[in-house]
Amino acid sequence: MKIIIADTNDVTELYALQLIAFESEAEMIGSRCVPALLESEEHFRQDFDNWITLKLTDDFGKVAAAIRYRETCGIIE
Repeated sequence: MKIIIADTNDVTELYALQLIAFESEAEMIGSRCVPALLESEEHFRQDFDNWITLKLTDDFGKVAAAIRYRETCGIIE
């Protein structure tokens, strides 16, 4: 496994992972009104370059986990 920077070729796989990851949160709160679940793949794609996205890939190159962040005025969000 390795951690590398994701690129636009990863958007579809990262978006699918996001939906899976936030299903449990929606289930816990009893609502699908979770921003990550309301975001469309197109919006995810358009906003991709505004984030630094790291992905953890398995030995076959499949994304196992990911995190995205950005820095604004010294604050990580």
